[in-house]
Amino acid sequence: MKTFFPIPRLICCSLFVLFAAVVAAETPVVEQTITGTKKIGEINQPWRIRTLPLASFPEMPTAMRMQMEARRCMIPQSYEAHRPENLVHGSFYALDKTDWAALCLAEGEVSLLVYRSGAAALVDLMRVDLADTVGPTGKPHEPFGFYLAIDAIPPRRVRQFSRSNASVLDSIEVSIVDGNSVIHQWDGEAWIQLAGVQL
Repeated sequence: MKTFFPIPRLICCSLFVLFAAVVAAETPVVEQTITGTKKIGEINQPWRIRTLPLASFPEMPTAMRMQMEARRCMIPQSYEAHRPENLVHGSFYALDKTDWAALCLAEGEVSLLVYRSGAAALVDLMRVDLADTVGPTGKPHEPFGFYLAIDAIPPRRVRQFSRSNASVLDSIEVSIVDGNSVIHQWDGEAWIQLAGVQL
């Protein structure tokens, strides 16, 4: 005859809490869709934004990932995105280094973050309210979508917009889908803005 010994309630509760914590820690953050409305005149226009977790970008440097996780960043995707976007790298500060930039959506704002050599030190170049980053997708009866995208661009593209620009470094172009763009460039002492595409 087998003898069963009762497990104290405190131990049971502790085991349950430990199991729940392990499951929560191992549950990956997945793609999310954020929705809301934007006041346009008398109309509350619905919008929808698809965001990707940092895990969708395995090339992201570890120090950068840790700091963006601390900020609870998700990376927003434009309504035309067909692959993960809005994480870029280039030689923004020096020709012999690789720097990184990303859009971060957190707490109702979108920021453009730049990480020198992928390290934890960053520059916050842009911060806008989430509702100011959505617009028509060109498809009738659809909610507005996220319309910002970033690219790392070489000096020759910068000179298409500013012929006198003598920089030999890459720059960051922030574009509205099918619209205007702004170029962020490091001039050796500070970040400056240049006009890009003007439609």
